[in-house]
Amino acid sequence: MGLMVQQLKDEGNACMESGKLEEAVQNYSKAIALDAKNHVLFSNRRVTGGCHGGGCRKVSAAYAKLKKYDTALEDAEITVRLKPDWPKGYSRKGTALLYLHRNQQASEVFQSGLALDPTNQQLKEGLTECKRRVSAPSAPRMPSLSPFQDPAAFEELKTNPRTRDFMKDTDFAKTVEDIRKNPELLREKMHDKRLLTCISVMMVWT
Repeated sequence: MGLMVQQLKDEGNACMESGKLEEAVQNYSKAIALDAKNHVLFSNRRVTGGCHGGGCRKVSAAYAKLKKYDTALEDAEITVRLKPDWPKGYSRKGTALLYLHRNQQASEVFQSGLALDPTNQQLKEGLTECKRRVSAPSAPRMPSLSPFQDPAAFEELKTNPRTRDFMKDTDFAKTVEDIRKNPELLREKMHDKRLLTCISVMMVWT
Protein backbone atom coordinates (compact mmCIF):
# COMPACT_ATOMS: atom_id res chain seq x y z
CA MET A 1 0.00 0.00 0.00
CA GLY A 2 2.84 2.38 0.83
CA LEU A 3 4.23 2.06 -2.68
CA MET A 4 0.83 2.83 -4.19
CA VAL A 5 0.44 5.91 -1.99
CA GLN A 6 3.86 7.18 -3.05
CA GLN A 7 3.04 6.54 -6.70
CA LEU A 8 -0.21 8.49 -6.44
CA LYS A 9 1.60 11.35 -4.71
CA ASP A 10 4.25 11.38 -7.45
CA GLU A 11 1.53 11.43 -10.11
CA GLY A 12 -0.08 14.34 -8.30
CA ASN A 13 3.26 16.15 -8.29
CA ALA A 14 3.59 15.64 -12.04
CA CYS A 15 0.08 16.98 -12.62
CA MET A 16 0.87 20.07 -10.57
CA GLU A 17 4.04 20.66 -12.58
CA SER A 18 2.03 20.60 -15.81
CA GLY A 19 -0.83 22.72 -14.44
CA LYS A 20 -3.39 19.88 -14.32
CA LEU A 21 -4.76 20.99 -10.97
CA GLU A 22 -7.96 18.93 -10.87
CA GLU A 23 -6.03 15.78 -11.76
CA ALA A 24 -3.51 16.58 -9.04
CA VAL A 25 -6.29 16.81 -6.45
CA GLN A 26 -7.75 13.52 -7.68
CA ASN A 27 -4.43 11.74 -7.22
CA TYR A 28 -3.92 13.14 -3.72
CA SER A 29 -7.49 12.19 -2.82
CA LYS A 30 -6.90 8.61 -3.96
CA ALA A 31 -3.73 8.49 -1.87
CA ILE A 32 -5.62 9.82 1.16
CA ALA A 33 -8.23 7.08 0.70
CA LEU A 34 -5.40 4.56 1.13
CA ASP A 35 -3.66 6.38 3.99
CA ALA A 36 -6.09 8.69 5.77
CA LYS A 37 -3.70 9.38 8.66
CA ASN A 38 -0.89 10.75 6.53
CA HIS A 39 -0.68 14.46 7.38
CA VAL A 40 1.63 15.12 4.42
CA LEU A 41 -1.01 14.02 1.92
CA PHE A 42 -3.60 16.42 3.31
CA SER A 43 -1.03 19.19 3.31
CA ASN A 44 -0.10 18.41 -0.29
CA ARG A 45 -3.70 18.63 -1.38
CA ARG A 46 -4.19 21.87 0.48
CA VAL A 47 -2.16 25.02 -0.15
CA THR A 48 1.54 25.83 0.22
CA GLY A 49 4.86 24.82 1.78
CA GLY A 50 7.46 22.08 1.94
CA CYS A 51 8.02 18.57 3.26
CA HIS A 52 9.75 15.26 2.63
CA GLY A 53 11.89 15.31 -0.50
CA GLY A 54 10.42 18.64 -1.60
CA GLY A 55 7.19 16.93 -2.66
CA CYS A 56 4.95 19.04 -0.52
CA ARG A 57 6.56 22.23 -1.72
CA LYS A 58 5.91 21.26 -5.32
CA VAL A 59 2.27 20.33 -4.94
CA SER A 60 0.78 22.25 -2.05
CA ALA A 61 -0.89 24.87 -4.29
CA ALA A 62 -3.62 22.63 -5.74
CA TYR A 63 -6.68 23.81 -3.86
CA ALA A 64 -5.49 27.41 -3.47
CA LYS A 65 -4.88 27.71 -7.20
CA LEU A 66 -8.35 26.31 -7.79
CA LYS A 67 -9.67 29.03 -5.45
CA LYS A 68 -11.21 26.36 -3.21
CA TYR A 69 -10.17 28.07 -0.02
CA ASP A 70 -12.86 26.50 2.19
CA THR A 71 -11.70 23.06 1.13
CA ALA A 72 -8.09 24.14 1.57
CA LEU A 73 -8.92 25.13 5.15
CA GLU A 74 -10.59 21.78 5.82
CA ASP A 75 -7.49 19.90 4.71
CA ALA A 76 -5.25 22.22 6.70
CA GLU A 77 -7.30 21.60 9.85
CA ILE A 78 -6.95 17.85 9.33
CA THR A 79 -3.20 18.31 8.81
CA VAL A 80 -2.87 20.13 12.14
CA ARG A 81 -5.04 17.57 13.90
CA LEU A 82 -2.98 14.66 12.57
CA LYS A 83 0.37 16.32 13.23
CA PRO A 84 -0.05 19.11 15.83
CA ASP A 85 3.71 19.50 16.28
CA TRP A 86 4.36 20.24 12.57
CA PRO A 87 4.79 24.04 12.16
CA LYS A 88 4.14 24.02 8.42
CA GLY A 89 0.64 22.69 9.04
CA TYR A 90 -0.13 25.95 10.84
CA SER A 91 1.32 27.88 7.93
CA ARG A 92 -1.08 26.09 5.58
CA LYS A 93 -4.06 26.73 7.84
CA GLY A 94 -3.18 30.37 8.45
CA THR A 95 -2.76 31.04 4.75
CA ALA A 96 -6.15 29.50 3.96
CA LEU A 97 -7.75 31.69 6.63
CA LEU A 98 -6.08 34.76 5.11
CA TYR A 99 -7.61 33.98 1.72
CA LEU A 100 -10.99 33.70 3.47
CA HIS A 101 -10.34 37.11 5.12
CA ARG A 102 -10.59 35.58 8.58
CA ASN A 103 -7.65 37.66 9.66
CA GLN A 104 -7.89 37.41 13.45
CA GLN A 105 -8.18 33.63 13.33
CA ALA A 106 -5.27 33.49 10.90
CA SER A 107 -3.19 35.56 13.31
CA GLU A 108 -3.87 33.12 16.14
CA VAL A 109 -2.92 30.16 13.95
CA PHE A 110 0.33 31.75 12.80
CA GLN A 111 1.20 32.52 16.43
CA SER A 112 0.54 28.88 17.37
CA GLY A 113 2.93 27.79 14.64
CA LEU A 114 5.58 30.26 15.76
CA ALA A 115 5.35 28.85 19.28
CA LEU A 116 6.64 25.61 17.74
CA ASP A 117 9.14 27.19 15.36
CA PRO A 118 9.98 30.83 16.23
CA THR A 119 12.30 31.18 13.22
CA ASN A 120 9.84 30.00 10.54
CA GLN A 121 9.90 32.76 7.92
CA GLN A 122 6.59 31.91 6.28
CA LEU A 123 4.79 31.95 9.62
CA LYS A 124 6.40 35.30 10.43
CA GLU A 125 5.35 36.79 7.10
CA GLY A 126 1.84 35.44 7.51
CA LEU A 127 1.54 37.05 10.93
CA THR A 128 2.86 40.34 9.53
CA GLU A 129 0.19 40.25 6.82
CA CYS A 130 -2.48 39.61 9.46
CA LYS A 131 -1.34 42.62 11.45
CA ARG A 132 -1.37 44.76 8.30
CA ARG A 133 -4.96 43.80 7.55
CA VAL A 134 -6.22 44.07 11.11
CA SER A 135 -4.68 47.53 11.46
CA ALA A 136 -6.81 48.74 8.52
CA PRO A 137 -10.28 47.26 9.24
CA SER A 138 -12.06 49.81 7.07
CA ALA A 139 -10.08 48.87 3.99
CA PRO A 140 -11.90 46.84 1.34
CA ARG A 141 -11.33 43.11 1.33
CA MET A 142 -8.63 42.65 -1.25
CA PRO A 143 -5.16 41.14 -1.54
CA SER A 144 -1.98 43.11 -0.99
CA LEU A 145 -1.34 45.79 -3.61
CA SER A 146 1.75 43.85 -4.61
CA PRO A 147 1.60 40.07 -5.06
CA PHE A 148 5.18 40.02 -3.77
CA GLN A 149 3.77 40.79 -0.32
CA ASP A 150 1.60 37.67 -0.21
CA PRO A 151 3.59 35.03 1.75
CA ALA A 152 2.11 32.08 -0.15
CA ALA A 153 2.53 33.73 -3.55
CA PHE A 154 6.12 34.68 -2.74
CA GLU A 155 6.88 31.12 -1.64
CA GLU A 156 5.47 29.82 -4.92
CA LEU A 157 8.32 31.49 -6.81
CA LYS A 158 10.79 29.09 -5.22
CA THR A 159 8.94 25.99 -6.39
CA ASN A 160 7.05 26.85 -9.56
CA PRO A 161 8.78 25.32 -12.61
CA ARG A 162 8.59 28.69 -14.41
CA THR A 163 10.45 30.63 -11.72
CA ARG A 164 12.38 28.31 -9.42
CA ASP A 165 15.57 28.58 -11.49
CA PHE A 166 15.33 32.38 -11.32
CA MET A 167 15.31 32.17 -7.52
CA LYS A 168 18.54 30.16 -7.53
CA ASP A 169 20.27 33.30 -8.84
CA THR A 170 21.26 35.02 -5.59
CA ASP A 171 21.26 38.50 -7.14
CA PHE A 172 17.79 38.05 -8.60
CA ALA A 173 16.49 36.50 -5.38
CA LYS A 174 17.77 39.56 -3.51
CA THR A 175 15.99 41.83 -5.99
CA VAL A 176 12.73 39.97 -5.41
CA GLU A 177 13.22 40.16 -1.64
CA ASP A 178 13.87 43.92 -1.90
CA ILE A 179 10.65 44.34 -3.90
CA ARG A 180 8.77 42.31 -1.31
CA LYS A 181 9.94 44.75 1.36
CA ASN A 182 9.41 47.85 -0.80
CA PRO A 183 6.93 47.36 -3.70
CA GLU A 184 7.84 50.79 -5.06
CA LEU A 185 11.11 49.29 -6.33
CA LEU A 186 9.24 47.15 -8.84
CA ARG A 187 8.85 50.01 -11.30
CA GLU A 188 12.58 50.63 -11.61
CA LYS A 189 13.40 46.92 -11.82
CA MET A 190 10.97 46.02 -14.59
CA HIS A 191 13.74 45.98 -17.19
CA ASP A 192 14.40 42.45 -15.92
CA LYS A 193 11.85 40.41 -17.88
CA ARG A 194 12.04 37.62 -15.32
CA LEU A 195 9.96 39.79 -13.03
CA LEU A 196 7.06 39.67 -15.49
CA THR A 197 7.13 35.89 -15.29
CA CYS A 198 7.21 36.07 -11.50
CA ILE A 199 4.21 38.36 -11.44
CA SER A 200 2.20 36.08 -13.73
CA VAL A 201 2.95 33.13 -11.43
CA MET A 202 2.05 34.99 -8.24
CA MET A 203 -1.15 36.50 -9.61
CA VAL A 204 -2.69 33.03 -9.51
CA TRP A 205 -2.68 33.37 -5.73
CA THR A 206 -4.20 36.82 -5.41
